[in-house]
Amino acid sequence: MTNLNQKIWSIIQNEQTTLNGLRKGIINIRALARHYKDIYRLNVSVDAIISSIRRFDLTASEQAEKSVMNKLKGATITTKNNLQALTLDSKCAFKSEWANNCKIILGNYRIKLFAQKEHAEKIAEDTQEHLIEKTDDLSEISIKLRKDIRQTKGVLAKVTNDIFSNDLNIEEVLVCPPEISIYLKTENLSKAHEIMLQLINKE
Repeated sequence: MTNLNQKIWSIIQNEQTTLNGLRKGIINIRALARHYKDIYRLNVSVDAIISSIRRFDLTASEQAEKSVMNKLKGATITTKNNLQALTLDSKCAFKSEWANNCKIILGNYRIKLFAQKEHAEKIAEDTQEHLIEKTDDLSEISIKLRKDIRQTKGVLAKVTNDIFSNDLNIEEVLVCPPEISIYLKTENLSKAHEIMLQLINKE
C-alpha cells in the first residue's frame, strides 16, 4: 500500500489540472481512480486507488507549491530564435571553441549542443562523420531565477508541467542554477513565453 500511495501521490503532484480539481472538490474520485488503473496498468483494485487519492495531503502540497512559486517570483525571462541542435557521437573530439557559441551536454554516448543556426551549421560541416541528428527551427526560453532552487523540490517540474499542460512539446531542458533553459519548436515559443510570464508573475 505504501508503494501504491507514493505512486499515486507522485502522479497527482505532477498533474496540475488534477491537483487543482482536487483542491476545488470538483473531481470524480472514482472516475479518476479508474483512469489511473487503466492508463498506468495498476494491478490493484479501484477502491485501493481511491483510498490513496483520498490520503493525498492537499495542504502539504499547497504549501510546497507556495515555496516553489516563491522561488519563481521575480525571475527574468529571455528568448532566442533561429537555433539548431546537433547530436554527435561520443567519438567526436570536443573543441573548446564550441563553448563560446553553444550550450553543450556531454553524455557517455552522445554529445548534444544548441547554437545559433549559423554556428551550428559550421560545426556540422566539421563533424559530418560523427553527426547523428540535426534539429532545426528551435527557440530557447531562458529563466534566470533570483533564488537558489537546489534545495526546493518541484521547481523544474512546475515549469515543465505548465508547458506540457498547454499541449506544447519540449525538445530539451538544461539546468545550470540559477538558469533553466528550455528548448522547443519556434512555432510554440510565443505561447510558452506567455505561460512562463504568467507563472513568474502569479500572486
